[in-house]
Amino acid sequence: MYIPKTQQDDTTYFLTEAIDVMRFIKKCKYQNMGTTKITKQLAGRSFPMRVDNSQTEVYIECEHKINYDTANIAAFMRNIGTTISHVAAHKKMLQDIEETQIHHQEQIRIIQIYKEEIRQLKKDNYLLKKQRMLADENTLKKQQLAKLFEPTKS
Repeated sequence: MYIPKTQQDDTTYFLTEAIDVMRFIKKCKYQNMGTTKITKQLAGRSFPMRVDNSQTEVYIECEHKINYDTANIAAFMRNIGTTISHVAAHKKMLQDIEETQIHHQEQIRIIQIYKEEIRQLKKDNYLLKKQRMLADENTLKKQQLAKLFEPTKS
């Protein structure tokens, strides 16, 4: 009863769904299981069974299959939840990194302003040293000229 088949006239046709069931039965036979035990095993498996209905063909899934699917869906939903929480955590970390980057860019801008001020101060310092040197040279020349024109003591 677990092997999906159909009957036409005096001929029995096995449906493609029967392949998995037959493979399972073959595996059980190799393990020296009896017919009763194989039947119990089939009852607990998730093989689809086709039931002929005068209106349409209906597939019936074993309850074990439904429980298996429910467990898979629950695990899948947990994985989605975990993934969403990881994405949210990464989004928060990215936001923190962006804020830090903005802060660092502001500090770099301030450092560049200070760097320009230091460059200008060095230039001013060079000019002041040059003016002082010229002033010292002029003072020395004045002193030398003053000595030239000093009255001599006799």
